[in-house]
Amino acid sequence: KTFSSTGMERISSSPLEIKHISEGVVSAKKYIADRKSGKEKSLRTSFNKLNKVFMDGLDWYRIFTIAGLSGSGKSTILENLKRDFIVLNPDENFDILSFEFEMRIEDQLARNVSSKVDMSVKELYSAGGELSDEDFESVSKELDKISDAPIYYVDNVGTVKEIIETILY
Repeated sequence: KTFSSTGMERISSSPLEIKHISEGVVSAKKYIADRKSGKEKSLRTSFNKLNKVFMDGLDWYRIFTIAGLSGSGKSTILENLKRDFIVLNPDENFDILSFEFEMRIEDQLARNVSSKVDMSVKELYSAGGELSDEDFESVSKELDKISDAPIYYVDNVGTVKEIIETILY
């Protein structure tokens, strides 16, 4: 049992799994053999330098952090990676769970589609002038193209426990 950060209440906890080095040796040998045989592969991206720096793509069961100032392109890179994972890895069977705590799903998708229809998000949202029916139809068709992608969004903030429960769910 541990105490919370305030030290006032007790929180039940279980220790994380502890493994002896011999178990690590067995799993390392298996992973190396699986990589050698092609049974284990990384997720390819369209970023050749990124693929080169990592394991010929982004390796499964790893955590990667993309950090930068506001407006530096983090969301754009992530949207590209989501698309790449689906398009460039057709033999892999997976779903993407995307936590969008800074932006609603509608805004993320509008940003995604705006470049495909050569319009700004402001134009898509009829800010400064109404979107024409023809442009709306074009935007709608682009959105329909991605509607079946194996991507799920969470755009509500939550506690660490709620995030973990959402991932497990």
